[in-house]
Amino acid sequence: MQLTFLRFDFLNYNYYLRGLKKKNMNNFFKSFSMFASLTFFVALSFNLSAQSTWNLVHGHAKADIFEKTNVVCQNTAAGVDMQYTLLKIVNKTAQPITVSYLLACYYDNQCRTCSNSEYNYSITIPAGQTIEANCNFQRPDDGKLSVFQKYLTQPNYSDFTRYELQNLVIQ
Repeated sequence: MQLTFLRFDFLNYNYYLRGLKKKNMNNFFKSFSMFASLTFFVALSFNLSAQSTWNLVHGHAKADIFEKTNVVCQNTAAGVDMQYTLLKIVNKTAQPITVSYLLACYYDNQCRTCSNSEYNYSITIPAGQTIEANCNFQRPDDGKLSVFQKYLTQPNYSDFTRYELQNLVIQ
């Protein structure tokens, strides 16, 4: 009789341990999934904040020029992801202004656009308005306000070093 009692306790204890292990495993997976989700959202928010911050690169009495770096643009039709620096110009006056510049893009420390007149840009901004580039490239000025850095889904044959707005004139 006593042997049966010990056996019964052993079975209950074993059953208890299996239940405890199952609960602990369920708690572990719940905790892990919550941790992973939290980590993902924190990383995503840092990525979005990095892409949504405009930094002043040139201040002038008539206009301010801002940049947003490392912006990922997707060309879904071609299946290509690219990284850009986008520019924004704010007209601070009550009259239209014209901003002219040479977009000098340096790859492997060499200016690849300096001797090309195609990169001499002139943009007119209405009074009190802001124009900024975006990844749609549907407006005529989007190409004038964007700096290609690199492909993200294809090989790059040179490394983006920097860009400059040379011969900048704001009238």
